[in-house]
Amino acid sequence: TGGAVSLYLLDPDGNVGGPYAATLSSPTAGVAHYQVATTILDEAGDWKRQWKVVVSGVTLWSEQIPFSVLGAAA
Repeated sequence: TGGAVSLYLLDPDGNVGGPYAATLSSPTAGVAHYQVATTILDEAGDWKRQWKVVVSGVTLWSEQIPFSVLGAAA
């Protein structure tokens, strides 16, 4: 509790987006979520996400987590 969580996104071209403010769903359980705007994930391909957590002046980073964005259905 008392921390701040933000999300960073790395697009398929290597561009970093963020920080995007996240909501702490359950601080004691370490659960946060971010509801992405459809305009942010605007490119199909392999993306990565990374969480930044700041608590009592200490900054912690998650590992980069890969995910895929699919193109529009034909």
